[in-house]
Amino acid sequence: MDSHYINSNVEVIFSKRFSLTGIDCHEINTCNLFTSGPWMIKELQEMKHDLNRIKGKLNNYNLLKWHNHTRLTNRAGDIFKNLRKFKPELLTQAWIKFYEILSIFNLIPTFATKEFVFNSFHLCEAPGAFITALNHFIKLNHSSLQWKWFATTLNPYYEGNELNCMISDDRFIVNTLENWCFGSDYIGNIKDKELFYEILQKAEIIKPVHLITADGSIDCQENPGEQESAVSSLNYCEMVVALNILEKGGNFVMKIFTIFECQTVCLLYILHCSFKSIELIKPVCSKEGNSEVYVVCLDYFGKDHILPLLEILTDNYDKFTESKIGFSNEDLPVSFVNKIIECAKYFKFLQVSAIERNIRLYENKMNKKQRIILGRIRAAVAKQFISKYNIGFLPSEQCIVQDYSSYKFSLTYSSKDEDFSFADKILESTVDTEALLIRLKTKLACINVEWPSSEDVYWIDGPLSQNAEMDAVICMRIGRKIENLNSSVFCMSILIEARKMLENDIISNYQQIDSDENFLFNEWHFLNNNEELSGKHFLNFNNFKQFWLNNYYNQQLFVINEIINTLNSMKIGDSLIVKNFPLISQFNVGLVYILGNIFQRIGFVNPTDYGFGLIFYHLKSLTGYSYLNEAAELLKSHENTNRTIVSLVHIKELYREEFYKCITCINHAVLKLTSLHIIDLVVKEK
Repeated sequence: MDSHYINSNVEVIFSKRFSLTGIDCHEINTCNLFTSGPWMIKELQEMKHDLNRIKGKLNNYNLLKWHNHTRLTNRAGDIFKNLRKFKPELLTQAWIKFYEILSIFNLIPTFATKEFVFNSFHLCEAPGAFITALNHFIKLNHSSLQWKWFATTLNPYYEGNELNCMISDDRFIVNTLENWCFGSDYIGNIKDKELFYEILQKAEIIKPVHLITADGSIDCQENPGEQESAVSSLNYCEMVVALNILEKGGNFVMKIFTIFECQTVCLLYILHCSFKSIELIKPVCSKEGNSEVYVVCLDYFGKDHILPLLEILTDNYDKFTESKIGFSNEDLPVSFVNKIIECAKYFKFLQVSAIERNIRLYENKMNKKQRIILGRIRAAVAKQFISKYNIGFLPSEQCIVQDYSSYKFSLTYSSKDEDFSFADKILESTVDTEALLIRLKTKLACINVEWPSSEDVYWIDGPLSQNAEMDAVICMRIGRKIENLNSSVFCMSILIEARKMLENDIISNYQQIDSDENFLFNEWHFLNNNEELSGKHFLNFNNFKQFWLNNYYNQQLFVINEIINTLNSMKIGDSLIVKNFPLISQFNVGLVYILGNIFQRIGFVNPTDYGFGLIFYHLKSLTGYSYLNEAAELLKSHENTNRTIVSLVHIKELYREEFYKCITCINHAVLKLTSLHIIDLVVKEK
C-alpha cells in the first residue's frame, strides 16, 4: 500500500501539464485590437475568488516558519541536494525547472541541429540559471552545436533600480557582461520601448534566434491576490519581443501565473495563433503552493504569418494596461475560452490541493510514519528526476564560467526578512513611527559588521592588478541620471533599505537631523600629528543627509571638481585625507580606485563615530589626472540631458578582493552606525 501511494505521488508530480493545442484559431480582426475595455469570464473570476480565499488562510502564519515548513513538506525537496554531485554551474531552482522543460520539449529545433548552429535570447534572466542549464543540456546532448546567446534583465549595476524589483546576484553576469543587453540607459527594463529596439539590434547580430526564454516576475508581497494583473504588462512585452525576433520554427518559453484575467487570456490566444502548439507545465521543482506555470510555445509560424497583428502589438508595446485590452471577449472562439477555463481549473486545483495539504501538516504535526513516507517520496522523486532527464556530470572546462569568486556574494548577501505574517505587514502601516523605529533598531543591531584588521587603519596598495594598465580598466559608462540611489553592489540590501526608509520617511520631518554637527567626524588628531603623512591635504564631504542616497546626480560634478582642484594644489609625496565620502555608487568607488592608483597606498579608516575617512598616502604619479579631467568634461557635456556617467571603472576591477572587502566593510559600518544614530535622535526628540 505504501509503495502504491509513493508511486502515485511521484506520477502526479511529474505530470503537471496541460495542452492548448488543437483548438480553433479564428483570423484575428486587427481593427478591433486595443479598442475594448476590460472584461471578465465569470467562471475564471469565481476561481480567482476561491483561490484567494484559500490563500487568505495563510495570512496569520509567520512567513519564516511557514517557509521552513513548506521546505520540509516539499515532495521535490531532495532534487537540489542530489543534483549537487553533478556540480552544475549556478545550480538554482530555476536551473532545475528549465532543465526539465528542455528535457521534455524539443526546444532546440531539428533544423538548427542539422546546421550545427543554435542561438538563444533570454529575457528577464538574472541570475542566469536558464543559460547555464541550457549550456549543460547542450554539452551533454548536442555537443557539436555552435551556440551563441544574449540576455537582458534589470541591471544590478544601475543603482536607480529598486532592490525589490530585481535579482541582485551577479556572480554569472559579471563574468559574461559582453552577452548582456541593458540598453543605452543602462537600466535593463524590458518594459521600456527604447530597450525593445536595442534588443532587436542585438538579435540581428546572432540571428536566426531559435529559442527565447522569459522568466520575468514582479514582487507582489503587498498585494498577492493581484499577482496576475501586476505581471500582465511584463508578459506582454516579453511576448512582443519574442514574436519580433524569433525565427520561423523557433520556440518560446514564458513564465506566467494564474489564468483568470482577460489580459492573460488575450496573450495566450495571440500565442495560440502564432505557434503550432502550446503546452503549459508546472515543473517538478516549481513550488507546489504558488501560481507559477510555464507556457511552452513550439514551432513559430513566423513573422510573415502574423505581420499585421504584430505591427499593432509592437505599436502598443508600452501601452498595454488594464484599461486597454487586446481583444474583446467576442473575438475569442468559444472552444478556446472553454479550454482556458479547463486549464485554469486544473492548475488552480493543483495549487489549492498543495496549500490545503501544507496547512493540514502544519496544524497537525506529521507523525513518524508520515515523515518516513514523505522521505521516501522525496528520495523517489529525486531519483526519477536524475534518471528520467539523464542528468550527467559536466567538466568545469565546459562551463560558461570556470571560476566563480564567492567572496563578493558572501560579503553583501542579506537574507529576506520573513519573521512576520502577511497580516502583520498590513498592520505595519498603522503602527506609529516610534514603534517602527524601535523594530528597525532591533534588526540593525543584529547585523554583524567586522572590520578586516585589528588596526584602526587598514592599508592596501593601489588596487590595480600587476601588469595591468589603467587604460584597460577605465570604462566610462553612460546611463540615465540617477536621482536617488536605490541599490548597490557594495552594500547589504537590508542596510540600503533601512537608510532609504529613514531618509525618505523620517529625516524630512525632523529638522535637527539636517544639521552637520550631528555627524561631524572627529579630527583624527593621531593622523594630523603623524609626521609620516607629510604635505597633508583634506577634503571633507560632510553634507550628510543630501549625499548618501538622494539628489545623487547633482553631486557628481561637484565631487569630481573638488578632487581635481585639490590634486592640482598637491605635489609628489603629498598625502590626501578624504572625510565622509559615500561609497555606495560605482561612480564614487571608481573615483577611489583611480585615486588609489596615483598614490602609493590607500588607508581605510575604521568608522568609530558617525563618519569615516580614506587616506591616500604619498602621491606618486600624475597619470590619473587625465581620467578625472575626461570624466569631468563628459559630465559637463551631459549636464542638460537625462544622461550621466554611471561608472568609471570596469566592475570586475572594483570587485578585486581586498579593495572590495574594504569598501563594503566601510559601507556596512557607516550605514549601520548612522542609521542607529538617526533612530536614537528621533526617538529622543519624540
